[in-house]
Amino acid sequence: IYFYKNLNTGEVKEFTSENFPWQDTVNWAFESSDNKLMKKGYEPPIHDFFLTGFNDGEDKTNQILENKNTSFIIVMHNLKKAIKRVENQLAELSDFAKENNVKFWLFTSSESSVIEENISNIPETIEICTGDYKMLKTFIRSDPGFIILENALIVNKYHYLNIPDKNSLKSKLK
Repeated sequence: IYFYKNLNTGEVKEFTSENFPWQDTVNWAFESSDNKLMKKGYEPPIHDFFLTGFNDGEDKTNQILENKNTSFIIVMHNLKKAIKRVENQLAELSDFAKENNVKFWLFTSSESSVIEENISNIPETIEICTGDYKMLKTFIRSDPGFIILENALIVNKYHYLNIPDKNSLKSKLK
């Protein structure tokens, strides 16, 4: 809604974007505007982004989103199946992350018992977080999928068949 002042009478009149007198600068002058929500827009499905630390049960969401540095994330919706697909790469990625001071997270929606069964295949430098399956699937569809975050923004996503090796990752770091 636009408010224009009539320069002849001093009256302030309300207009919409369809009828405001933007070309009539002789009789009207812009005074102010006001926004009204006509229809709520699309709300992305990842708005319920919430992750819990597996070891301590604490909310890790803000810690992840407030990190100003580069972070690596491996998402494994179904840990039991996904771990087999990247078992050989996890140690290399973990070592690279440690050497370059990059925080490395593993997000899964698997049950605690499945995580416990497979924890020996996950390097200790990778922090495990649990989250909702639908939220993780929205985050990345590949199972597993690899993500590089910088200042909480996704800068790269990779299907598990295309996860870069450590030489390629060097060029991706700031």
